[in-house]
Amino acid sequence: MAVTATERAFYVELGQRIATLRKAQGLTQVQLAKALGVAQQTLAHYEAGRLRLLAGALPTLADQLGVGVEDLIGAASKRRNGKRGPK
Repeated sequence: MAVTATERAFYVELGQRIATLRKAQGLTQVQLAKALGVAQQTLAHYEAGRLRLLAGALPTLADQLGVGVEDLIGAASKRRNGKRGPK
């Protein structure tokens, strides 16, 4: 199944958020990867948007990065901008 441009953009943005939050927590890729139970190369692919992160991993990842899942995936910022729900 082909990845759409929208999906690709989502995973690239998610990866950028992961990298930014990881660095803000003072964690290396090796440290975060170990906490998640994945290889450092896998985490690097997540951060680059080249590999899709499984939804089941989001709560653990968000917890390790000190944010909520909505903040991690960018849903909270979109809601604050008024792009979701009725007015």
